[in-house]
Amino acid sequence: SLPNVPAFLTSAFDMITACPPSICSWDEETKFTTFTVYDPDKLGSEILPKYFKTNRYSSFMKNLNTYQFRKISMEQSNGVIWHRYEHVGFVKGQPEKLVMVRSRKKLDLQKQKSRQELVKENEVIKTECQ
Repeated sequence: SLPNVPAFLTSAFDMITACPPSICSWDEETKFTTFTVYDPDKLGSEILPKYFKTNRYSSFMKNLNTYQFRKISMEQSNGVIWHRYEHVGFVKGQPEKLVMVRSRKKLDLQKQKSRQELVKENEVIKTECQ
């Protein structure tokens, strides 16, 4: 496992790389900067349990959303919908980029901390100016 990279990301990365392409695969036409889920039911029942404590595709989707993946739904002529996911730090064969993937929670905490620091600085400045 990579230091400072959440287990969810390394597991998802490994899972997509090892997944049968009929279920889920990296996308060649985007130079492997995206992956597409072709069969969410099979991904849930056959693949997810090997890597995660869930067999629910919806849980996997929520986790991807937490890590700010962009989802693109692509409806096929037969009415089937494929889900393509994209994140600048999630690229086939480049696990070192996973450190770029941050959860919304972590970013919110960083913003909150920055605001608190600004408030403190303001108080210091007000005190110095009085």
